[in-house]
Amino acid sequence: MLCARARDNQAWLLFTHPKQTLAISKEGEVLLDVDDEKGAGIVYTNLEKIDKPASKLLKRRPEVFAGQLSYPIEKGNQRSSNPGQLKVASVQLRSVHNMKENVNHICELLKYCANQGARVALFPECATSGYFTEDILNYSEKDFLDAEKDMAAVCAEYKIYAVVGTPYFEDGVRYNMALVINDQGETIYRQAKIQLVGGDTGWAAPGNRLGLFQIDDDTCSLIICHDSRYPELVRLPVIKGSRLVFYMSNESGIKEEHKIDPYRAQVVARAVENNVYIVQANAPQTLNPLEGSHGQSRIVAPDGTLLKEASILGEDVLMEVLDLGKSTGGLAKKSMRAKFLKEWWEDGLMKIEEY
Repeated sequence: MLCARARDNQAWLLFTHPKQTLAISKEGEVLLDVDDEKGAGIVYTNLEKIDKPASKLLKRRPEVFAGQLSYPIEKGNQRSSNPGQLKVASVQLRSVHNMKENVNHICELLKYCANQGARVALFPECATSGYFTEDILNYSEKDFLDAEKDMAAVCAEYKIYAVVGTPYFEDGVRYNMALVINDQGETIYRQAKIQLVGGDTGWAAPGNRLGLFQIDDDTCSLIICHDSRYPELVRLPVIKGSRLVFYMSNESGIKEEHKIDPYRAQVVARAVENNVYIVQANAPQTLNPLEGSHGQSRIVAPDGTLLKEASILGEDVLMEVLDLGKSTGGLAKKSMRAKFLKEWWEDGLMKIEEY
């Protein structure tokens, strides 16, 4: 093996071990081989004969293969990053008026994200059905359960987590829900939109759960669209341990242009004021017919830096490796220092469930 390494790389190789000492030329020839003997061996090398740079190395054409070496194995375990780092994907999905097509599209994008090495993929609010009231009212509880099963099967096969927005029934009540599906195909957490708006009228009940869930060893939380305007829905989970906040949305479209800058400011503010990463998946704008949102899905660092931002009209996939060591939750935790508020925060923390 050592002879092969020397010849592969056109380099002299000196090896020593209590049982053996070797000197091997750049052509793989053993010039010194001492077994089980104490002492020193001497070998003379002619380094002038070594090509500078080694011509055979240049013939390897790394531009052909080097990039390929980092490609993840299809359907392999995607946890290839170091502990404390997490490769996330924000999927800016365009939903159509056909849930089966949407779910198939989500499944294909999950496969794509997994094959690019993402450990978790986030999809927009109501990604399975589209944020279309008329359509949602026509789907049954079984339709949404079947969609969940299809997505779960892909998560299990491709070893990826998914955070997906979908209408969903619990105890006969329909909610605007986020599902968290793990890499075994198990739904490990559900959270419904807490603060409803006009687009939820007539089909969604308000949620009454706020909690933490795990992606591998990393503690996460989530909010859905209008929930982002209520800082406590981010801060309380962060005080309790969340270091990555998933934000799925279907915000107003480009006809509401005056909202676009405030939307961005709000997401950045939630990251900065809590010192956590925020990954947002929003729906893109569709022009004909004019529906959907305004795109601009984002990945935001704990200091408010926009690491990635998507286009307005495109179906984009943003990916980033997050160093969760930088996500300290520092400012959120400092909320507890104000003694006259500490008890109030502690009461709030009692409402944060852990899964």
